[in-house]
Amino acid sequence: MTKMFSPIQPARVSFDTQGTPESALFGDIYFSRKNGIAESTYVFLEGNELSTRFSNSAIKDDPSKVWIIAETGFGTGLNFLLTAALFLTKAPSCARLHFVSFEKYPLQLKDLEHAISAFKSSDTEHLHALAEQLYARYPTFVPGLHRLHIHPRITLDIHFGDVLQQLPSWVKTNPRCVDAWFLDGFAPRKNPGMWQPELYRAIAISMATQATLATFTATGHVRRGLQRVGVTMRRRPGFGRKRDMLIGKIAKLAHPPKHTQAHALPFSEPPESAADRCEPANITIVGDGIAAASLLYALRNNPQHIHLYSQASEPAAGASGNAQGAVYPLLQADWTPASNFFSRANDYALAMYRDVAPHLCHISGVQQLLQNQHSLLKVRSIIGKELYPTSIWQALTQTQASRAAHCELPAPAVLMAKAGWVQPQHLVQQIFAFVQRYRQERKLPLTVRFAATVKNLKPEQASLSSAWLFDVVTTNQYANEQAVVTPMRTQQFILATGAETNSLLPQELLPIRPVRGQITQLRVPERHPLRSLQQVICHSGYLTPVHNNSCCIGATFDKTSATANYIEQDNETNVEQQIANLGIDFSELEIISGRAGVRATTPDHLPMVGRVPFYQSADVVTGNTEVGNCADGLHEWQNLWVLTGLGARGLTSAPLAAELLANLLENQPLPLHLPLVEALAPDRFAKRALIRKQPVFVLQE
Repeated sequence: MTKMFSPIQPARVSFDTQGTPESALFGDIYFSRKNGIAESTYVFLEGNELSTRFSNSAIKDDPSKVWIIAETGFGTGLNFLLTAALFLTKAPSCARLHFVSFEKYPLQLKDLEHAISAFKSSDTEHLHALAEQLYARYPTFVPGLHRLHIHPRITLDIHFGDVLQQLPSWVKTNPRCVDAWFLDGFAPRKNPGMWQPELYRAIAISMATQATLATFTATGHVRRGLQRVGVTMRRRPGFGRKRDMLIGKIAKLAHPPKHTQAHALPFSEPPESAADRCEPANITIVGDGIAAASLLYALRNNPQHIHLYSQASEPAAGASGNAQGAVYPLLQADWTPASNFFSRANDYALAMYRDVAPHLCHISGVQQLLQNQHSLLKVRSIIGKELYPTSIWQALTQTQASRAAHCELPAPAVLMAKAGWVQPQHLVQQIFAFVQRYRQERKLPLTVRFAATVKNLKPEQASLSSAWLFDVVTTNQYANEQAVVTPMRTQQFILATGAETNSLLPQELLPIRPVRGQITQLRVPERHPLRSLQQVICHSGYLTPVHNNSCCIGATFDKTSATANYIEQDNETNVEQQIANLGIDFSELEIISGRAGVRATTPDHLPMVGRVPFYQSADVVTGNTEVGNCADGLHEWQNLWVLTGLGARGLTSAPLAAELLANLLENQPLPLHLPLVEALAPDRFAKRALIRKQPVFVLQE
């Protein structure tokens, strides 16, 4: 059976007496023994004229430009750190840096720290400050793309895996966007497998107009290979005793817009004129939970005016308002789109929560009990297929599990050490407050309005790229006043409204399944065994560590209910579930409260992230059978988006899903490769229905 998952092998590195790292596999050093900083600066930063280009961007280019720089061979991270330090020194304060690097054999964190520690001087203080941020965020060795926010203005994407596989996949969604390339990696004679025609082709496709390239090598077949794909190459004196190196540039037309020409759509009545609407908004978000908060965070640097509306009276009024909630990856017996997505979503979420509200983020570990034959077989399958690195999970005996949890447990378990729990209600409120403060300091417009209901959403024009019209209904909750209806217009409209999403959309094409769940909060007395519990325990339900004298247990899972009504009996059900699974005496624990919410689930247990689908067919258009310029079939609204279907794992999935949506909207490099982007696309269910010749509409009246 062919593996769908190729484990990442960390680099085997040795250090000489000066602290210079050398690869055991390739028999080559990572940087010059004489002066690694001077070498990287000369070859890559000066070879791409970055100092001048960063400085001139304030005059010649858009000062808020996002610089995209790509690299083969992340290695010790030195090239990235030097580029980031230069960028912060030279570029305008509103510019941003997006650095993309590919690494097949990543250094382990201890080796990374050892390599950078060799550079000790007053001139490298800025570099070491950035390095500390890199160390704190260094990703687990899961193949594929990992996004790290190293600084408010600097994003680092590290791709673990063979560049000949990773880069062609990346350029499918990111053509003609790279401003400068660093062709690093070990010398062609020692690492010939990397320096191949498919690498040069992918690099050329990725390069923006007037993009540059620099590499330490002057090997003839490298120069000729890049020339064949359209890069103008020339020699330059090499660093130190090396005679030559290569620099290059590409000149071509700007890449056409990613969005195709708009198609006309049929309407039974003329759309309203923009003149009939007031208070134009550029980006509108509807929602108040972790999805909406994560979207605000992901769009925090967007220069457009952002409006957020919610019918709730405050943030986290719905399913995101619990006192405690777990954040952890999804371990499955095969490497599926779900296990792939949640493995990287877990790291991304915890990093974001630590940045925004570290006091609300507790990375103490999560244990999944193994209480039946099925779960034990699942673990054996994971071990046999080497699906996850040991830094993500570890199988524990009952004794080991109890010791790790600081509480007696009834069964062996899987420990996910890089996981934990957060305080969702306070966390969502903190994210809202953080973004409001962040944008205010940078004079970026943001309007947040609660107790404001959005209704009557419709496109302004008969076009897939239309702006959107809607009404905002507000009432004064402290006075007996009539509702005020304010007509609005926006260029981009995003729904982060959970199970209520379909009620606002023009068509009901999204198979969102509402599931009611209720958690129970218990007061834990002094000297009770649960007082010592340090980790979240999952079984058929879950149990959180004690915080402020209480813990949370849950949760019920009622597929027959779509209302968040509180049911007293559900608290008893939650307690009985814990007793049955843990065997712990709960008789001394007092039920403080219960809280119900409605989860928005999907048939494949993955979120829906992206543009809203539109189905055009003469036999389903009410009042008008003319199809105009829009062909029958499935399309996408260009400016109507959803982030929904987070289910019971919204705290884990929302931040990365929001980052994906923000990047799609802003045409920036995506945080996921194309197969995962497609696996999360909202139109995936309609596409499958059409292939199977099944009904496209899932919630027809």
